[in-house]
Amino acid sequence: MQSDQGRSSNLQRLKKKLNSKNCDLCGSKLFPSAYIIQNLDSDNLYVECMSCFTVYDEKLEIDSVGLPEIHGVS
Repeated sequence: MQSDQGRSSNLQRLKKKLNSKNCDLCGSKLFPSAYIIQNLDSDNLYVECMSCFTVYDEKLEIDSVGLPEIHGVS
């Protein structure tokens, strides 16, 4: 288990990365609208896009693909 200081520094680093990152799937800005999720069993941090529910790991690589909004023409 990590100390509280280690978790806090990981969280701060992740927030800095999120400032300049858009969602790869839907293109929406990840900060400040994304959810940051912490797995308490493994102390891993995940980021979930609020628009399409795509989940990213700490390195901001796609962990699981969400549901992009589909636009169609009729």
